[in-house]
Amino acid sequence: MTKRNIFFLIAIINIIEGFLGLIFGKVFIRHWHNVTLIETLFWFLSGIVFLYLAYNLKEKPQKHSKCPICKETFNHHELENGKCPYCKDVDTVDIEEYYKEYPKERDDK
Repeated sequence: MTKRNIFFLIAIINIIEGFLGLIFGKVFIRHWHNVTLIETLFWFLSGIVFLYLAYNLKEKPQKHSKCPICKETFNHHELENGKCPYCKDVDTVDIEEYYKEYPKERDDK
């Protein structure tokens, strides 16, 4: 589950709790609690904030590298100094550059 989905879920729950607080004067957290108007507004506002965060959260695209020797693909954060963990002293190549250099390998998949 991504951060974006988690923020959507929290936003929906908080907004529903805000409605429950307005309509019934109670919210459900493990069991029903009586709430004041300020607490109800807090539920609504926190739900709106999480909804805003979910819409505006940009997931960082993961960058990939490929080893020209063993043909394994890695995320950049898996590599130490850009070296292939299997072939040791071999530098990996950014995936875009790799397929520019070896276009036939892209077609083989």
